[in-house]
Amino acid sequence: GDMEGAPHVPKYELPRAAAGPGPGEFCIRHRQDWISYARWLAGNWPDADDAVQHAAEQILKHHAEHGTLCPARYDDPVAYSKKIIANYIKDLYRRRKTQRKLSRMLPSAVAPDIADDIHDRIIAENARDFLNSLTQRERWISGLRWGEGLEPKEIADLLELNVSMVRVTLHRITKKMRARLGVAAEPDSVFREETA
Repeated sequence: GDMEGAPHVPKYELPRAAAGPGPGEFCIRHRQDWISYARWLAGNWPDADDAVQHAAEQILKHHAEHGTLCPARYDDPVAYSKKIIANYIKDLYRRRKTQRKLSRMLPSAVAPDIADDIHDRIIAENARDFLNSLTQRERWISGLRWGEGLEPKEIADLLELNVSMVRVTLHRITKKMRARLGVAAEPDSVFREETA
């Protein structure tokens, strides 16, 4: 078995390189498992999807350069792929942590555009955290009130609830929002931005 231009490949890699799946097939076969793993590590779909995309690119690149799915020091290409995913997510969160630290130290007079952009991102993150803190019922009520513009009576009829319960819930959500976001703005502005 002569391998094109790679006569010094270690013997134990030859059977795997010859008999194993091609890199594209390998990536397709393991994508669902990678997504689940990355989602578990990252806690969200966009970062998980980016990590999986990165892993697939690295495997395709390695295969194009070396004819194998992973470097010789790894026994298992699946373990190698998961290491790529874990490292990608670790790096991502390390970079974000550094950016957050820098944004607190950043004098706004020096770079107002950057400071505004970071400030907007922090507000958006806080708004997301606030929305995630709501119960399912609070979410429905607040969405119908500030997202759809319905009155408490209409919400009560739609959800088959007592009107006073809807009003109390709206009041509680407003208080929670002010405490969480530290703003005196009306909730509709937060919800408009979040759903825009």
